Order: sequence, then structure tokens, then C-alpha cells
Amino acid sequence: MRILIVDDLSDARQVLRYMVEKTGNEAIEAENGLEGLRIAKSSPPDLIISDALMPVMDGFKFLRAIKQEPKLRSIPFVFYSSAYKEDQDVRLAMSLGANAYLFKPIEPIELWEEIKGILEQAKQKRPYPTELIKEDAEYLKRYSEVVVTKLEEKVLELEKTLAERKQAEEALRESEAFMNILLNAIPIPVFYKDMDGRYLGFNRAFEEFYGATREKLIGKTVFDINSLEFAEFIHAKDNELFKNGGAQQYDSRIENIHGVPHDVIFNKAVFTDRQGAVSGLIGTILDITERKRMEEILKQQQKELTAIFENAPFIMMLLDGERRIRRANALACSFTGSAITDMEGLRVGEALHCLHALDSSQGCGAWPTCQFCAVHRTIRDTHETGQSHYQVEASLAALIEGKQQRLTFLISTTRIFVDNIPFVLLSLQDITEHRKLEEQFRQAQKMEAVGSLAGAVAHDFNNMLGVILGHAELAMEMLDPAQPILGNLKTILSTAKRSADLTRQLLAFARRQTIAPRVLNLNETVDGMIKMLKRLIGENIELVWLPEAGACPVKMDPSQIDQILANLCVNARDAIAGVGKITIETHSVTFDPAYCAEHPGFVPGEYVQLTVSDDGCGMDTETMDRLFEPFFTTKEIGKGTGLGLATVYGIVKQNNAFIKVASEPGKGATFNIFLPRYMAEDKELWQVSSTARAAGGDETILLVEDEPTILEMTTLMLGRLGYRVLAASTPSEAITLAKNHATEIHLLLTDVILSEMNGRELWQILTSFYPGLKVLFMSGYTGDVIARQGVLAEWVNFIQKPFSKETLAAKVRHVLDSK
Repeated sequence: MRILIVDDLSDARQVLRYMVEKTGNEAIEAENGLEGLRIAKSSPPDLIISDALMPVMDGFKFLRAIKQEPKLRSIPFVFYSSAYKEDQDVRLAMSLGANAYLFKPIEPIELWEEIKGILEQAKQKRPYPTELIKEDAEYLKRYSEVVVTKLEEKVLELEKTLAERKQAEEALRESEAFMNILLNAIPIPVFYKDMDGRYLGFNRAFEEFYGATREKLIGKTVFDINSLEFAEFIHAKDNELFKNGGAQQYDSRIENIHGVPHDVIFNKAVFTDRQGAVSGLIGTILDITERKRMEEILKQQQKELTAIFENAPFIMMLLDGERRIRRANALACSFTGSAITDMEGLRVGEALHCLHALDSSQGCGAWPTCQFCAVHRTIRDTHETGQSHYQVEASLAALIEGKQQRLTFLISTTRIFVDNIPFVLLSLQDITEHRKLEEQFRQAQKMEAVGSLAGAVAHDFNNMLGVILGHAELAMEMLDPAQPILGNLKTILSTAKRSADLTRQLLAFARRQTIAPRVLNLNETVDGMIKMLKRLIGENIELVWLPEAGACPVKMDPSQIDQILANLCVNARDAIAGVGKITIETHSVTFDPAYCAEHPGFVPGEYVQLTVSDDGCGMDTETMDRLFEPFFTTKEIGKGTGLGLATVYGIVKQNNAFIKVASEPGKGATFNIFLPRYMAEDKELWQVSSTARAAGGDETILLVEDEPTILEMTTLMLGRLGYRVLAASTPSEAITLAKNHATEIHLLLTDVILSEMNGRELWQILTSFYPGLKVLFMSGYTGDVIARQGVLAEWVNFIQKPFSKETLAAKVRHVLDSK
């Protein structure tokens, strides 16, 4: 549909054009009736919307001219005026053939509804009244009445206005000057518009906001200076205000002439003329761009602070003046096992399951014991004095999952104010496990120190013990069993053996013991020890052996199994007063990462569990804390070395295993040792170790020992076993003997620690003369020459000093017979 819009005001035409085109129709514009008539004649429209008061040709003349044209008279004609609103104006228009007479302003939706009604009526082909068109005199009379009346009104208004203006011009100029000063003093943009949306005036802040001068803005509408979408929005808001009156406030986003966006708040109100009719609006623009930016920054900071609070790697709580929790982070909830809603209102001690808080409702400050609690004192001091505290160490007894535990924290406090109300921000770093690790580290340092000492003296000490043991054995062989001195020699031999065992224990718990691991079935190894263990613990104590069905393969030195079980059983025996029971068990267990994450100290993998439990007196927490400490003992002086459990601990660690102990006073003790399960197939697993009776031979042995007494004693032992011995006290002497020896040398028996070079280096030199030369190392302490962290390489043959003649004979024969 083509609609002709005739109005001398461009803003009015633009508003009507927008409405017409928005409904899917075509709009044609004309500035006055004469131009509109020319357009209509050249291309008749489907509807005409015209103002009444226009220059050149007004709306009445334009309507009459349209109705006088046969091809145009049927076109619906609508008056849309704000000037001619009297009844005679409407009667004249209707008598000239107008279809409707509408008054400005009117909402676009209402205007379009009127137009749709007019179009529906036009479709009914209503007879056109032609009598007035033919009678020019009558038309002129009526037209004159309308115009003259309007002119008379205007003349009267002008006379009155001129009279008043003469009196008020000076005051108006003064008032305008004052208002301009006042407006320009206002720091926010202020503006006012007429009913058509034209800017009538504004202050300097408005110009600065839009980035344009007064000349570019005055008389313009939002359609001239803003985007169409924003202009439509503002136009609708203005019409809403004109219709409803009063005041209006709303937020919006606006761009100035240069395209710079601003977030603003519009405050608008209508103003009226002297008759009280709405004649425009006045408004202010509050630029909140910076405020919104700061609000967004504040929101982001709040998010970040909340994220920091919730994800802090330590417990955080906000406490009020009564030390009650007002807020807690996620770690606090996780640590206490409580939801945040359950924690709110609790005191710190209650949330941490402190025994005093649980025993009495007056805990956490009122209970006498609380006065000495570092947690309570630190929080109270910060709240009362404002003094901050940083990483104060404090411990409390807590009931965790039904068990009493000692928890240790590093406490930090600071006082903060929220709405002038003081709060204490408390952070708790749980260092319970850290302190346990520190204790383990100190234990390791002690073991390292003792181990270093043991290693330093073991070589010389074992050499001396070897001389005593060897010569005692040799002397006993030469004596008649009936001679009284034989008893003295047996005592010497027994004491020397106990001294050697003590040295081995020192090296074992310090993980300096030289071992030769091999694959073995733990069940068979333990089974072979049961008789010996029964003799060890005595007849009053029952020993129960509960092996797991099937094999329990592990790889370790069998002698270490002996040491573990002997020490644990002796320890259990001493804890039982009178009749009791010791149980030894084996089980296959597997720990996955999830289980280990919930059980500190456990390592994922497959293990063979060796358990030794008793029904003895049990242990308290203080004893448990020092259980594996070297030289710590609860026995009477002279009845315990304090090395038994330390030895067990050292052996366990040396074999990459771990140990867990459970005990309570009066409820016995259970030692669980988790040995890595050997997974590869190994034929050695089913081989049972059996030591044949000492046998000698006639091979040639090159003996190297820098201790003369050991050299002499070992030479005698080997000689009595039938071997030919080449004895040397230094590596250089041994090399000379080897070079000068005419026949084959079958075995090198050498000490590991020598003055000029170590035993391994000597053997490597000698193999250049005797490529097939076998070697048997001997030492009281090897260092890392032939063993890595005390574990012998698979190719190494080794005999530990001190040794007996029988042990030496068996080891030499084994090496000589091996391939």
C-alpha cells in the first residue's frame, strides 16, 4: 500500500514514515498541500495523511482539491493536526470529504488502528458527498470562518503576548541568563524537548557528553543524532511519558556522536504550558559508565576473593566475637566432615572435634583447660587487641572417627571489620602428618648417624671378632673334650658370636647390612623357623602359625626373615606376662591408588603381608611414637639393647617394604609388614637352602687380607681344609705372587676394604693373568664397593666377617664348584 504523508514538519513526517514502513507499506512525503497534490496526480496513493496548518496550501485546500479530481476523490483522506482542534475545524474537514480527523499526539499503534478502520470503511464504497464542492461560496464562507476564527484567536493571543512580552522581556532575558548559568553549573547533562522530540535546549555538560556543539544539536531529535534502534526506544519512552505524565527513570546504553558507548540513567519529567497542557519534557543523563565498570571490577574481585577463600590450601574460618563460625571454606568442611550449614554457629573447638569441646558445652574458652590452649589464646588475643598472629603452632586432642588423635596446626589470625563489626579471620594449616614426617626424618638421621658409626667400626671390630672366633674354634679342635679349659673356650666363642650379632643388628637397622637377596617362598622360610622360634619364646606362650594357602613369593635375604621374626617374637614374648599367644600369619594383599590416598603411608602395589600379633600388655601412644627409635627400650636396664625393633624397621626399609603397627594398652600389639610380592617366574623359588657339612679340597687359593691376625687365622683354616694357600697382606704383594706362581690359581679370597685398592679392583687386575679366576669377597663392612645400598649384585660371592671355619669351608666349596 502507498501512503502519502503531507506535513511541513520533517520530524512529524519521519515518525509517520517509520510507522508506515514498519507495517510493510510504502511512504511518500510532501512538505505542503500543493506538493502533495502534484504527487497524487502523477501517482495516486492508496491513502493520504495530512496536517491542517501548512504553508503554500493548507490541509483544507489540499483536501478540497483532491476531492475535485475525479480520479483522486475516492482516496481515503485523514487529517492529523495539533493546531486545528475546534469542532468547526472538524466539521469543515468532514464536510469536505475527510474520512477522519485525528489530533496530535497519538501513539503510533493507536494511529495505525484508526487508519486500518478507515481503510475498511473505504472498501465499502461509501457515497461521496458532492454538494459542498459545487457551492464555492458556501465553502469559502465556512473556510473563512475557520481561518478567521483561528486568526482572531491568534491576533488576540499576539496582542496579549506582545503586551506581556514588553513587560517581561527584560525579566526574561535576566531569567534566561540566570538559567543558563544555573544549567551550565550542573555537572551532569540536562536537556529539554518539545512534544515532537526536538531538543529545545541543554547545558554545557550535555554538549560535552554528546561530543558536539549547540549548533549541531539544537532543534534535532534522537533520530538525527542516534542509531535508529536507540531512537525508536527513546521515542517510545518519550511518548509513554507524554501520555502518562509524571516522571520517568530508566537505565540505558547510549553512544555519543563519536560512537563512544556510555551506561546512563535517564531521569525525565513533563513540563506544561500556562494552561497546564503538556508541552514537552525535561531530563537529565547520569553517566554511570565508570560506576558500572567499578561494580564489575568489584564483582570480579569478590569472585576472586571467594575463589581464594574456598580454594585455599588450608582451613579458613570467619569467627564472631563469641568465637563462633560465621563462614568456613571447602577445606574446613572436608577436614571436619561437616557441611557449612552444620558448622555455622559452632565454636572452633567443636568443629575440630576437640575433646574438651565435646565433653562440655563450656569448652572453647570457658572450660579451665581451654585457658592453656594456644588456639583459644591466639583467637582471643586477636579479637581483643587486634594483634595478628602468624603460624603459631598449637595442638589439641580430637576425637576423629571414634579414635582419639593428637592434631597439630599452624594458626594464623587477623582482625577484620565488616560494617564496623569485628571478626577474626582464622587460618589453620594441618601439620600433623608433617610433624610425623619430621619425626621420621629425625629417626632416619639418628639411624644414619648410628649407621655411619657402625659402618666405621664394623670392619675393624669384625676383624677382631673374627680372630677371636677363629682361634677359639681352632683351639677347641686341638683339645681333648675332657680338658676343663674347653669350657672357657666355649664361653669365649659364645660371647664373640653375640658380639657379632650385635654388630649385625647395628648394620641392619641402619640399612648398612650386606645382603644377598634371592627369590624365596615366605611360607617355606617361616615354616623352617617355627621350631627355633618356639624354643626362643618358651613353653608358656603358644605360637600359632597361619600360612596363606599357596605360595607367597618375595625376594630378600633369608637371614633377614630370621632377624625380623626373631626380634618381633622376642619383643612379643617380653610383652606377655605368664601365659599368652603369639600368632604369625601371611596374606597376599593389593593396594590401589584410591586406597592409598585414603591411608597415608600405604604404597600402591601387590604385597605379601607378614603379620606378627600378640595378646600382651600393648603400648600407649608415647611408646608407639618412639617404637623404632634406636636404643629406645621399655625394658629394665641390662635386659634390652633397644635395637630389636629398630633392626626390623631397617630391614623393612632396605627391602622397599613398609610396616604398620596397631596397639592399645591392655590389648596386645599387631605388626603388619608388607613385603613387595615377587611377580616374575624364578626357579629359585622352590629351592630349599641346605648347607652341606663343611668339605675341603686341594685347589690353590690366593688369600689377601691386610689384618695380620686375620690373615694368619684364615690361612690356618684353609690349610686344615686341605687347600694350598698363597697369603698376601697387600694388593701389590698379591699381584706379585700371582705373576710368579707357576700353576693355576683357582680362587681369590680377598678382603673388600684394602689400603692400596679395594678387593674388586684387585680381582679385575688379576683376571688379566687368570681370565677364569673366581673370587670370594670377605668383609665386616663392604661400603659400596661390591654392594649398592647394602644389596649385593647377583654375580658377587660374599662371606660376612666374622665367620666360623665351617661357614668358610661351605662358602669356599660352593664358589669353587659353581660354574
